[in-house]
Amino acid sequence: MTKTTSAVCIWLGLLTAILAETLVYYQSPGSYLAEAVIGLLAAASAVAAALVSMDLKDESQALRYMLLVPVGLIAVLTITMLFAYPVSF
Repeated sequence: MTKTTSAVCIWLGLLTAILAETLVYYQSPGSYLAEAVIGLLAAASAVAAALVSMDLKDESQALRYMLLVPVGLIAVLTITMLFAYPVSF
């Protein structure tokens, strides 16, 4: 029962994140702040989905922190790409 409950909670969290990303985009499309918020929400959604789908939420704290290394690298690369290729509408 707990596996179903956590899957439903993650699904609802992902749905909420998608709605938040859509609202942020339509409030100020193309701004750096909107892009950064959308990127952070997407990274948080990916980490949450990975923790549940790979059963990493039951692992040790050190293993969960190791998951943050690739997420941090992707964040740095995304921010670098945003500054290298500015979006103009």
